[in-house]
Amino acid sequence: MKEIRKNGLFFTDIGERILVIFRKVLSELQKVDELVAAEQGLEIGKIHIGAYRTACTRFIPKIIRAMENQYPGLEIKLSEGSVDQVKEWLRSKYIDVGIIIPPDKDFDTVHLMKDQLIVLMHSSHPLYQKEIISIPDLQGEDILLGKGGYEVQVHDLFKKYNVTPHVRFEMEYIETGLSMIQEGLGITITTKKKYLVTARPSRFS
Repeated sequence: MKEIRKNGLFFTDIGERILVIFRKVLSELQKVDELVAAEQGLEIGKIHIGAYRTACTRFIPKIIRAMENQYPGLEIKLSEGSVDQVKEWLRSKYIDVGIIIPPDKDFDTVHLMKDQLIVLMHSSHPLYQKEIISIPDLQGEDILLGKGGYEVQVHDLFKKYNVTPHVRFEMEYIETGLSMIQEGLGITITTKKKYLVTARPSRFS
């Protein structure tokens, strides 16, 4: 793909342009018509997107719908996998665009959104009444660690405070963690926009 600008002719990377659209769509979905109208040259062709499970369930469908509405001739393919798989797909050029967390210096990234990590626990837990929980508060607690892509951030957070997490179980799905919480088997750390409202969230300090 090519563009003409004041300094002459240059090639535009399609993956980078799609990421720009992603960011715009997420920030102002109600203005999709105006936002994507400024992006030219994507009327036809194929785009292969790779994303981890949480992204696929939370916002990728809205992005795909917005893009298909504006570019009916654009064929969009979606591959769902773990964060590590998405990174490998990017390295091998199997996909054009990848949604990953956290940002990786090995790739050219565009920030899409921020989320807040929260801890979920049973109402009988001693920390339940605390509005703000610090990482040192979780020393020795049984951690139910999800594999939705945030586990790297969780480990980095514990490392920052020189605390070793006691991971009792690792899970693929947040629903498993919530069921274990109901049985008092531990606590889980997830993102504010991901959890199901079946347990009281507390935020980290």
